Amino acid sequence: MEFILEASGSQYKLPKDLKPPFNYMGILITATAQFGNKSQAYPLIMKTADQFIQDICNFVDQLLRLLSATSIITDDCFLRTFSDFLMVCSDSKVRSFRHTSTLIALKLMTLLNGLVAWEQANLKEIWLQMFAKVFLERSNDVVEDIRYVCIAECGLWLDKYPESFVDQQQVQHLYQALQDNCLKVCEASLQALLRLYHNPKLRPVCLEQGIKFRMTLLGLTMSAECELGQMSIQLLIMFYRLTPQILDESMIQVIEQLVFAAHRGVAQAAADLIPFRYHCATTDKERIRVLVQFFIQFGQHEHAAYFVDAFYGCNDIIMDWSSMVSMLLQPESLSSPETSVLIEILTQAIKQAVTGEIPVGRYTKDLVLAVRI
Repeated sequence: MEFILEASGSQYKLPKDLKPPFNYMGILITATAQFGNKSQAYPLIMKTADQFIQDICNFVDQLLRLLSATSIITDDCFLRTFSDFLMVCSDSKVRSFRHTSTLIALKLMTLLNGLVAWEQANLKEIWLQMFAKVFLERSNDVVEDIRYVCIAECGLWLDKYPESFVDQQQVQHLYQALQDNCLKVCEASLQALLRLYHNPKLRPVCLEQGIKFRMTLLGLTMSAECELGQMSIQLLIMFYRLTPQILDESMIQVIEQLVFAAHRGVAQAAADLIPFRYHCATTDKERIRVLVQFFIQFGQHEHAAYFVDAFYGCNDIIMDWSSMVSMLLQPESLSSPETSVLIEILTQAIKQAVTGEIPVGRYTKDLVLAVRI
């Protein structure tokens, strides 16, 4: 208990003669008065927070590993006291207690998932109580960092320990987090969902919930935070491959037009959907014609470089220059607009292959926005 208080920034020391049953709330009230002059900058949000968090997690990890080899882990005394105090602290109106104890409680829950047999009824009961009192309550906290750690840890439970205390239906909490107004929370949710999709056992429930939240995901594809848009597109396309009816024609067009987005990751993610337009095409020339027709429908002449870059390095069709030249040598097979567009696509593809440069104005998270001078 003193570890929790000290990690929260309180200087309060528990009396050496303190014995159970403990008055958790009384301890917390007394500890609240022992913050000194730094109550607004508790350890979890200071500049050294990353190392501090790692130290906390390592301590809890080593503690649980040692106890897991003894009868203490199942005697319903130590863990019950530890978890009860964490649950009281996580409900505190004092942010430092609430934030720190939530982190410790979630890490404890993660370790319980990984270190002990989930069939043990008393441990499962403790885990489920913490889930209700800590995760469910704090995942709706007013503090963004607290909501973030809840969603990040929930994704870890589902990804690493799907056979333990975790119910598959808890995937819904990740989807609900997509509606959070904090970008960091949304990003943690999307990262978790992309990982969970690759687990065959979790894929069906991910898809089931994905259908319910498809409009939320579609809205995120146009997020000003480009990494969120890129991940949302990737997730929707994964679902679309399994269940095409998840996207109607208007939704498909919204995503497809993002091939002209300034952010390269968003554009290349969106370009993955366009091959579905030519799934009936049997030859490379037919596939190229689909790209040409798509550009005529949605693009403009000055966007050809963006269009080519969206496919460059991801889809070999944009490098099939011999087929493009062959089509141009048979002008009767192309309309005048198609000929013009195909020449532009071929020109831009060769230029990018030769120079290795992405178009001016397009950028990635590692490349600042290029500005034409």
